[in-house]
Order: sequence, then structure tokens, then C-alpha cells
Amino acid sequence: MLQKSYTFKLKYNGMNIKEKLKLAYINTVYHRYVRCENILRKRIKAKADNKFLFVLSPQYSGSTLLTALLLTSKNVSVNNKIGAREGQQLPVLNKLLFNNVKRWEPSHNVNWSFVKKQWLKYWDVSKPILLEKSPPNLVRAKSIEQYFAPSYFIVLTRNPYSLCQSLIKRSNFTPQHAAQFSIKCLLLQKQNIETLNNVIKIAYEEMVENTNSIVDKLKIFIPELGELQISNVNAEFGAIVNMNNDKIKQLSAEEINIINNEFVNNKEVLEFFGYRYNEKESLS
Repeated sequence: MLQKSYTFKLKYNGMNIKEKLKLAYINTVYHRYVRCENILRKRIKAKADNKFLFVLSPQYSGSTLLTALLLTSKNVSVNNKIGAREGQQLPVLNKLLFNNVKRWEPSHNVNWSFVKKQWLKYWDVSKPILLEKSPPNLVRAKSIEQYFAPSYFIVLTRNPYSLCQSLIKRSNFTPQHAAQFSIKCLLLQKQNIETLNNVIKIAYEEMVENTNSIVDKLKIFIPELGELQISNVNAEFGAIVNMNNDKIKQLSAEEINIINNEFVNNKEVLEFFGYRYNEKESLS
């Protein structure tokens, strides 16, 4: 199952310069339209008692699927409706948050006052829940909590072997880099669970295998969500299935050995999230 954002990326990479410039112009016009629409909306509709909802997840871990599920609620507004639906890719913030070599470094300071001001131009503040899902947010969630109040966080994780396969295939990571990055994210996610005030933990595996249970969990976490329509997500993505085994089977024995060399000293964090350190044939 290819997500729409990945399909779009493949098409984009195959475009020539003229086609890419045309797309960039269309995106610029579209984002200007969204900002103008929100200005008018603020004059017509009253501002809701907003809650800021952040999906904390590394790339290729199911955040696009989770966001699609959340957006079936009539009470949720996302700050970017294009592509992967990430606020870091909005025009004014692209260089600051996305095309920034330090974006995955926890020590990198972000001007959250400026970022918040920009995101508020795109969020529909007449809706009670304002959603954001840029992956690097997971490395600085505590600072986000200080600037966005009240803030709520969904910590989303996925089998790290499956994540490694996606990083190797889709982002050209070496197996060692992929393993190190996966462990880094799990350690930071553990820290987020232990230090953030309003936070829940969701596993990709449970989300795709028992979606109804996740829907109930989300509605308890933020009652303002109201009804979530799984059928709408099925219409966008097709059947919701666990893709982990298919991805893990694509890892070679050599890649598994390199990954395990990094994972062997981090069994504790793997077990914290319910994942196992093991050989390829035993993974699930």
C-alpha cells in the first residue's frame, strides 16, 4: 500500500524543471488562498477554545494514516492540507524547519513564537482542535509544550526494523544510520512519554490491526474529537493492513546484522515499546 504522499513524491521526482516550477507556483497561490480564506473565516466565525494536538512520529511510521483518521472529525483543522500535511513544509517555514540540516538535533533552538504565528494563519481556529504532525517535532516536544497551550501529544511508534527498511529504501540511509536514527527516536519518544503533561502512546501495529480500539483511545484522550470515520480512511488509503512483515522481509541478512549491532545495546528501549531484538526470521 503506497500512501498518497509517497506516490506524490515519486511523481515529483520525475518532473522536469518547468513542471516543478509550475507546481511551486500553484502551491504558492493555493497557500495564499488558504490564508485569505482564514482571514475571512475569522471575521465570520467565532474563535473556538482551541487545543493544540501534535502527532510525534518519525517519518514512515504511520503518521499520515493517523492524521487522515483524525481529520475525519469535523472538529479538527490541520495547518497544511498538501502532501504529507506537515506544517514544516509551509512556504515561510520551509527553510527554517524543513530544509535545515539541524532539524533533527534536540539542541537546535526554534523560534516557536514566529512558527506559531505562521501556523495560526493556516489553522481554522473556529475548530477546537488544531493539528500538526511534522516529524522533527518529536526531538523538541518539551519546548513546543511551553509555547502551545493547552497542548496534547500523540507518541506514535512503529517496529524499528520496519522503520529501518523504509529509511534505507526511501531515504537512502545506510543500515547503520537507519538503526541509529531509529533508536534515537525511540529514546526521545520514551522521554516524551515520561515528561510531557498530556500524552498518549499509540503503536502503528495496534492502529492498523485494531483501529476501533485506537479510535476509542483517541476520543477518551480528547473528547472534542467527536466521531471519527474509519470508512473515510479506507476510501483514501484502501484497506488498513499491517505492512511490517512485507518490509522486514526485504531486509538482507547483512542489513539485519548491521541493524542488530546497533540494537543489541538498546534492548531496554525496544522492550519499553513492546518491540523485540531478534533475528530476521523471528521478527513480526
